[in-house]
Amino acid sequence: MKHWIYLSVFALFLGLMPQQAKAQGFLKRAQERAEKKLKKRADKAVDKTVDKSLDKAEDAVTGKNKTKSKSATSDKTSTTKSSDKTANTSRAAASSKSKAAADSRLSDADAVLDAYFIALGGKDKLEKINNMYISRSSSLKANSTSKKFVIDEEHIILQGQKYRTLTSMNGSEIPTTFDGKQYFSDGEVSELTAAEIKEKQAVATYPTELGLMNHGYKFAFSGTTSLRQGKAYKIVAENSDQTERYEFFYDMETGLKVQEIHNSQSTVEEGVSGISSQSRTVSRQETTVYSDYKEVNGIQVSYKQEKELKGYPIECTVKDVQFDIDLPAETFEIEK
Repeated sequence: MKHWIYLSVFALFLGLMPQQAKAQGFLKRAQERAEKKLKKRADKAVDKTVDKSLDKAEDAVTGKNKTKSKSATSDKTSTTKSSDKTANTSRAAASSKSKAAADSRLSDADAVLDAYFIALGGKDKLEKINNMYISRSSSLKANSTSKKFVIDEEHIILQGQKYRTLTSMNGSEIPTTFDGKQYFSDGEVSELTAAEIKEKQAVATYPTELGLMNHGYKFAFSGTTSLRQGKAYKIVAENSDQTERYEFFYDMETGLKVQEIHNSQSTVEEGVSGISSQSRTVSRQETTVYSDYKEVNGIQVSYKQEKELKGYPIECTVKDVQFDIDLPAETFEIEK
């Protein structure tokens, strides 16, 4: 009996053990779930608190930045207005100063000539020119009722040394040649003095100013003047005996030459030599206006010139320009 009771209790105990184990497992899992849930709640609470704190912090920062931004924008606007006002004042002052001092932006001949050489392409490049060929057409009209004469001209220079010009008009060709020592014109050969040779060599140079500088001409700044082309610097160049005088005008904005006045004096013998001859001084003036500059091999050349010779207007249009071409040896030989 006792054994049965013990067996029954033991069996009951054995039967309860899996349930207890299950219960304990359930409780354990429940506890784990509860812990997880509590942890999730805690995490949410923390997240919410953190989010709230972050929101507050962001609002605080954003609000501050907005204030700063508004302040900065206001300051920037104020600064911009102030800067604009200052800039406008400065521009007005500069403009006024520029207008008042426009005539003295450059105040010496060397500076004006340097600006001119730079505008042409650079002094170094100009000094390296070996020769230059120009073909141009000129029209001359004595008065409003007279017939217009058209003159075609080919001009070749050996830089700073020689030149030859072939003028064609009404089917006739008229050559003019300077071979470095003698001058041929109108069918006659003339012997030249040292001064005359220097003058011809200067003419055989592009630009003319470079030749004049190389032959001792004195350049002087003569202020500014107003031409129909605009404001221009004026430079005067003279030889030592003052028989040759050039007045050059350079655009104050571009630096390029816009006008040239050449005054020359020469002595002419009249009458029969040794009997009743007498000499007199002849003065000549030629004015040339330059425009329509174009680049040729990196060098600027005027393609339109207006001249006035003895009161008659001449319009010249350049048709072709070439630098450093192959020249035959006889190019500058004087016709005999």
